[in-house]
Amino acid sequence: MLSRRQHTKDKNISGNNDRSGELLRHLGLFTQLADEGIATFDLKGTMHFVNMAWAKMHGYNSSKELLGKKISLFYTKEQMKSNVIPLMEETKRKGSATGILENVRKDSTTFPIQIKTCLLRDQKGQANGLIIIIADISEQKRLEEMVAGTSKQDEELKGQIEQLQKQIEEHEKAKEDFKQQASELSTANKQLQQQIVEREQAEESLKKEAAELSTANEQLKDKVVEHDLAGESQKQKRNGLEASNKQLQNQITKHEKAAESLQQKADELKSANEQLKKQVTEYEQAKKSLKKESDEIKASYEQLKNQVEELDKSEKKIKKKKKKKTKKTEPGSEPESESELESELESESIDESEPVGRLLDTEQLKTIAELAKRLS
Repeated sequence: MLSRRQHTKDKNISGNNDRSGELLRHLGLFTQLADEGIATFDLKGTMHFVNMAWAKMHGYNSSKELLGKKISLFYTKEQMKSNVIPLMEETKRKGSATGILENVRKDSTTFPIQIKTCLLRDQKGQANGLIIIIADISEQKRLEEMVAGTSKQDEELKGQIEQLQKQIEEHEKAKEDFKQQASELSTANKQLQQQIVEREQAEESLKKEAAELSTANEQLKDKVVEHDLAGESQKQKRNGLEASNKQLQNQITKHEKAAESLQQKADELKSANEQLKKQVTEYEQAKKSLKKESDEIKASYEQLKNQVEELDKSEKKIKKKKKKKTKKTEPGSEPESESELESELESESIDESEPVGRLLDTEQLKTIAELAKRLS
């Protein structure tokens, strides 16, 4: 019973292996017929499978000579560092990755590729390699460059069209200018024809004037002869004029000297005038000061006049008292006591023999004398 089961199991495994082998053959045939380059690498970058498309892309005649080669065979050191290794790391993290790279052929030339990578796993799910599919996009790049070149040509054509349009506009403008110039030339031509007619008329007039001038020339010749005869007389007159001219120049020289003297006198008069103005100013100031002093003297005069009047009054009073005193000393009158007479004499200590002027002090007399001089 057990042997039968084991036989059945071995038979199933054999059948499965046959189917797996057939599937692998089919896959191998598919990859060999594919246009894309297909290859498998272990995680260290060693190639274990490669199809013919990959080999041809890189300039190899057989795929067998690539087995066991490193992936770095198809890239430069800079590409490995900056592009390939980061792409493999991304595949390990995400399970797949894509990109655009440049691969190196056997003859060291390069070509652009589009790369797709996929992580391979074993039955336990552990990553054990990479499958890489590449497509040569040289034609695509060439078409893109052609398109870019076409775009550039389109830009250049647009620029040329704009230049042509500008040239057309300039041509149209020049055409309008030409029309305007043609119109102006036509007008100028008409004016020129009119001027030609006027010139012909002027030439006829000039011919007549030439004939008249010829006649006048003959007359002038006759006058020249007469002038030569009168030349001697003119020469004498010219000598006389030269002598008069010399005299006139001498007079001019004298006049210039007199003018300089007059200018000097004028400057002196100007200076004297300035001094006179200064003196007039000082005179005006003195006049104002004198007027002020005159007003003060008038006021002093009034005061003195009042004082004189008061003195006159005092003198009259003294005279009256003297008369009274004389009456008291007459016979039959009762004499006053000796003390009363002394007091009256002290109160009236004015000598009648003294003039009124002595009652004033010296300063007042000087002021009255100066006032009298100024008023006179």
